Amino acid sequence: MQERNTKEALEAQILLDVARLISSSLDLDEVLELMLDSLKRMLKYDAAAIFLIDKKKQEVGEIKTRGYDLALEQDLILKVGQGLVGWVAEHKEPVIVQDVEKDSRYIQARHETKSEIVVPIMTDQRIIGVFNLESNEVNSYSSDDLNLLTAFASHCAVAIERTRLHKEILIKHKLEEELLIARRIQESFLPHKDPVLSGFDISGINISSEQVGGDYYDFIPIVENQIGIAIGDVSGKGIPASLIMASFRASLIAEIRNNYAIRTIFFKVNNLLYESIERENYVTAVYGVLNVENKIFTFSNAGHNPPFY
Repeated sequence: MQERNTKEALEAQILLDVARLISSSLDLDEVLELMLDSLKRMLKYDAAAIFLIDKKKQEVGEIKTRGYDLALEQDLILKVGQGLVGWVAEHKEPVIVQDVEKDSRYIQARHETKSEIVVPIMTDQRIIGVFNLESNEVNSYSSDDLNLLTAFASHCAVAIERTRLHKEILIKHKLEEELLIARRIQESFLPHKDPVLSGFDISGINISSEQVGGDYYDFIPIVENQIGIAIGDVSGKGIPASLIMASFRASLIAEIRNNYAIRTIFFKVNNLLYESIERENYVTAVYGVLNVENKIFTFSNAGHNPPFY
């Protein structure tokens, strides 16, 4: 009785130490390494693995292993329902196999393995991973081992979710920073001020529904008393649309500077875009030249809304 109490006290202390240890890092890879180190203090194993489940694909997404042949690690990636690990992931129940040769669910990853214990890693009744320990001896694991590993898994679930959330926040912040930079670059493509034209009031504004988008307009000086006016709209939204818009703008300005006729400019820009973007993407646009002196606007419309009333 005293020996059992001593063992339980030791296990409780180990679990407490482990909880503190794995909460000390926000790096998932480091946390998984700490978990495998901590497992070795609690339970004897010859090979161990932590399988994290990709909930969208319903298969193993990430693996951290000890004791397996690295060349065979890719073979450990199983779909939910396959092998002992897949069975535990599907049924959300732990399992002890005292002799793997007698269990039809077992898929061999190590020739030396004789017995195995597999426990789900759960949070809010949701499976996020699986612990798998393998021994080179039969009958290596007991119900006490199962209880200890289950308790350990509950601590680990919190740590794993914590690191995943931290990673998502970092990715989100990085994306927001990149979008802000993209927005500044896109704003540099647009006119910084409206042109001053005798006899005309002219103004333009771009209000994007997202951080960046595919809307474009420009005032392009040609020669004295002539100004080019461009309006464009790319299919879709966000960063993909903004990249196509940047390509369209660069092609348009390059062809304008070659002093081609308006219809030739659009013919060449269209060919350039056709060669460089996917078929489901497109740009509608209007480009024309306003002769301020004669008050004539000569334009070409490439599938866009009518450019004037």
